[in-house]
Amino acid sequence: MNVEVATRVFGAPLRVHVLRHVLRNPGASQRDIVTALGSAQRSVAFNTNILIEAGVLISEPSTTDKRSTVFKVDVDRLRELKSALDDFIAT
Repeated sequence: MNVEVATRVFGAPLRVHVLRHVLRNPGASQRDIVTALGSAQRSVAFNTNILIEAGVLISEPSTTDKRSTVFKVDVDRLRELKSALDDFIAT
């Protein structure tokens, strides 16, 4: 059910900060996120994996460094989960 996924996605401050950063900086790498947020690499990796599993973050190979992965936000999926949470709270 989407509400469970939504609470997992939006239920941790670091995940919300990662989403915000990647929305503002499409193509950000994990290293970029770690630096921008001042968080531990392990924490960022753990949370980006949860966001990928939820379908909100999309990872793809970097066009400039084939060894690096970059991220973008699936805005439609993000809206879907926000809507599911809004609907759940309102009922």
